[in-house]
Amino acid sequence: IEAAVELDVGPRGADDAACQNTSDRTGCRLMLELSTLRKLVLVGLAWLASSLLFYGLNFAAERCDPTDGCNRYMHAALTSLVDLPGYLLGSLLADTRLGRRLTAAFSLMLGGLCLLLTAASNKALPPSTSGTVVSGLTLIGKLCAASAFVQAYLFPAELFSTVIRGSALGVGNLFARAGTIIAPLAATAPALLVQLVLGSVALVAGLTTLLLPESRGLSLPD
Repeated sequence: IEAAVELDVGPRGADDAACQNTSDRTGCRLMLELSTLRKLVLVGLAWLASSLLFYGLNFAAERCDPTDGCNRYMHAALTSLVDLPGYLLGSLLADTRLGRRLTAAFSLMLGGLCLLLTAASNKALPPSTSGTVVSGLTLIGKLCAASAFVQAYLFPAELFSTVIRGSALGVGNLFARAGTIIAPLAATAPALLVQLVLGSVALVAGLTTLLLPESRGLSLPD
């Protein structure tokens, strides 16, 4: 009986190993295809912009100066609370006719536009009103960043085949972590530079997101 078990288990284990090797080779081949690399770069850029926008605004909020009439605690609380409607709005819009692609693109572009407008508001408006306008635009930008993050997690799950889905999610997270490393510089860099850089990156990422295919309502690729 033991000999029969050994004879039965041996070939099966070899077949499993062969299948595993075949799966690895298939995944590597798919990851290196031009169409896959193109989507990885576009998804990674969306992750990078979402991370920079999200965490960069958090660090920038720490620069709230009480001597200018800014309530640091209220500003920090609002900057955090605005994430909740951002997540909810992003989740709801992704299942409407807008779909994942347009929701992600509009979230990034609107968030970037708000930050660019804050830079213009500081220059064009009087100090008595610019503070309120800038705070409002910053909160809208943070809401858009939270909405964009929802789509950033959906894209790797729905655009890539099962064999490379986990790897694609890892690549997206790599771009996001790069943004997280850069984001603390927003606490020390000049405010105008932070607004221009974060706004421009988000705007460009929103435009490039339009190059991705729509995945709403489609079966997951095998």
